[in-house]
Parts: sequence; structure tokens; C-alpha cells
Amino acid sequence: MIGAIQAAQTNLGANSFVKEAEVTPAHGYLVYKIIVLYKNMKKYKVIVDPCNGKGLIKK
Repeated sequence: MIGAIQAAQTNLGANSFVKEAEVTPAHGYLVYKIIVLYKNMKKYKVIVDPCNGKGLIKK
């Protein structure tokens, strides 16, 4: 999970920090759902593929 957290923070930038991280099912697969806070406390949800550690979705 540490790799997924690092991937989510890298995806958003150096000034981001993780508020929440969990493993959750999505479309029949397990993924990491990471909630990241960024500039002005704006919240982003980053979905990370546990197989390759890449961010799949950022909203």
C-alpha cells in the first residue's frame, strides 16, 4: 500500500498529502482508493492499480 500512496502523491504533486487509503473492489478487480488533499485542501480521489502501481483515475 505504501507504493500506491506514493504513486497517488506523485500523481498530484509534492505539496499533497494522503487523508485516507483503502483496498476496494471496482469492476471485478481490487484497487487502491487513495483520498489525497492538495492545494487549498482540495480533495482528490486517486485509483491505483495494485499490479503496476500506476494511477488509473484522478477525480
